[in-house]
Amino acid sequence: MDLQQENEALKQKLASYEQLISSMSAPVIESILQDVLLVPLTGVLTLERIDNIDQAIFDYISKTKEAQCIIIDFTGIVIDDFAYIDTQTFITRFEKLIQTLALMGVRVIHTGMSPTVVRYFYTNGFVANHDAFSSFRTAIQQLAKEGYKPTT
Repeated sequence: MDLQQENEALKQKLASYEQLISSMSAPVIESILQDVLLVPLTGVLTLERIDNIDQAIFDYISKTKEAQCIIIDFTGIVIDDFAYIDTQTFITRFEKLIQTLALMGVRVIHTGMSPTVVRYFYTNGFVANHDAFSSFRTAIQQLAKEGYKPTT
């Protein structure tokens, strides 16, 4: 194999790895309750990851048309994870996602925000006009009380 072929093979391999990482960076997971989805956020947040997360959510909803509630879990996020994205851009995109989902009839709940992440959001102008819980478990318990049924 000559150098040009080897370079091309490495580019293809890199592209496949990037696609794999991209798909793993935005998981949408069915919960134990019907029509309730979990989107766990972990690791460094970049504009590209935010785009991937948005796209994964909208793709999932358009395919299943069953989501009534999405829980966005920030348990795996620390302040340093916001270092690679402009604060206002992140907050604007997050608010836009919530508003768009609301227009689709999907309730958004966020969970797992540490006090430092809450302070970060608050000091940068984010106003939460939707439900928030300290943990995924607490959110699921509340939704069950509200009548969301377990999956069968």
